[in-house]
Amino acid sequence: MVVDMEHHITHHSIVLKNNNMPIPQPSTSQSEQEYVSECIPAIIDEYGQEQAAAICYNTYRTKMSKMSSMERVILTINNQNTNDALIS
Repeated sequence: MVVDMEHHITHHSIVLKNNNMPIPQPSTSQSEQEYVSECIPAIIDEYGQEQAAAICYNTYRTKMSKMSSMERVILTINNQNTNDALIS
């Protein structure tokens, strides 16, 4: 069986190249902004700005959708506390 070197993902029209470069995974303590600001530079050379942004946002949102409600509440509180500390 011949495998196409590109995998097409219809959501957001992202085309992922079949390579060995892993997509960074968000930690449960990262806000979307923190994760995306680290993820895009890590894969931009491979995918370009638009696709890197789409991949990173989709990866983060997929991870968050798999979290329990309690985990999301804790993440929100932690992010708010971090923002409050930065303002002070």
